[in-house]
Amino acid sequence: MKKIFTLVLLVLFACSSVGYAQKHNLDKGAKKNAKEYRVYDDAKYAFKLNGTTLLGLVNPAMEFKVHKNLTLQLDLFWSLYDKTFWTKKHYPLMMGAGWLEFRYYPVEALHGFYIGAHLGGSYYKLNYNVIPLIKKHNYIKDEAYQVGGNVMLGYAIGYAFTFKSNPHWGFEISLGGGGHFDKYYHVNNPDKVPAKNERVWMKYKGFVPIYKGGILVTYRW
Repeated sequence: MKKIFTLVLLVLFACSSVGYAQKHNLDKGAKKNAKEYRVYDDAKYAFKLNGTTLLGLVNPAMEFKVHKNLTLQLDLFWSLYDKTFWTKKHYPLMMGAGWLEFRYYPVEALHGFYIGAHLGGSYYKLNYNVIPLIKKHNYIKDEAYQVGGNVMLGYAIGYAFTFKSNPHWGFEISLGGGGHFDKYYHVNNPDKVPAKNERVWMKYKGFVPIYKGGILVTYRW
């Protein structure tokens, strides 16, 4: 009887020891995990700069956390290519644009996969044929360009990566596109820009699968 009682005590002691060790390891792991990812929970803002900036297509962005899984982002873009861009032909690309984007992150705001919707607008001076993802217009001469503006309504999709060694820093892969509604006039001869009362305004609407995005370096705090 004593042997059975002793054996039961030994089993209970062993189980309690193993249970304590497991709990201690879990608590230690949780604390380490909380310390490592503390910035994830605390980060409310993210400043970003697109890699296209190296090409002179400047694209900064600021993202604000508004909920555990939701953010708002302000996206700006400008280009000052007045002479040539993309090809050897005279394709100017002067543009200022901005977007307000609403994003949903399934796991946690500012981290991981997201989908979003945005509303934006731009003012530009460009040759439409410089844009690779729209239908080319044969009637637009190489030296001609269009001046006007548009409103954009579309979607966004991407993934925000975070460096575990320093959770403040990361990078993001982002793509966005959608519908655009333009109003512009033609300048067929750059040496003879039509006066205000001679400008013929055109309207155009269409869908472009990708008109914004890239690889952005991110700093969160």
